[in-house]
Order: sequence, then C-alpha cells, then structure tokens
Amino acid sequence: MTFSYSPRVTGRHAQSQRNLIKMADATSQIYFDECTLQLPDSGWQLTKGSIFFDNKVTVNGNTTQANSFELGNGLATGDLNIQLLSGAWLDNFGYIYYNASN
Repeated sequence: MTFSYSPRVTGRHAQSQRNLIKMADATSQIYFDECTLQLPDSGWQLTKGSIFFDNKVTVNGNTTQANSFELGNGLATGDLNIQLLSGAWLDNFGYIYYNASN
C-alpha cells in the first residue's frame, strides 16, 4: 500500500502545506506497516503523538532538510514519539529530520 500525501493537485507545494495533517495531542498515533510513504516536494512535518514503523516501510521524499520528512518542530509541545518496532525495516530515499526540543 502507498500513502501519498499531496495537498495540491497541480504545481509545487508551499512550505505552509507541510503540516496540514495534524495529530490532535500526545495520545494521537499513526502506524505504518509494510507500506510506502510518498511525500510531496515540500516534505511533511508531523508533531505531537506517536508514529510507529513496523515491517518494511519505504519513505520517498526529498533530499534537503527544508523539504524533509520532519518529525517534531523543535518545541516541547510538538515533540513526537518515534517507535521502530522489532520487525521494522526502514528504506529511506530522502531526508528524515528529527527536530526534537532541547
């Protein structure tokens, strides 16, 4: 299965479109299991909650930090819990940026 996040049908994506999918709070969860993530040219930013990777997950994204698959936003309120489960195999074709609070 492929999850393709593309907030725009045509043309380039704006940086403001990186975080249109939002997790409500720290109890929110997204679980990726044996799938492909196809990210837009602007990348994707997730904050709050937890993200789980299990079995083979392929991430197709961009190769710059500015357009990365960004996990967190540098603020404590936006920290994301990242879980690589025991069967996880992550194939990354892009830039994954862990932006945790200090």
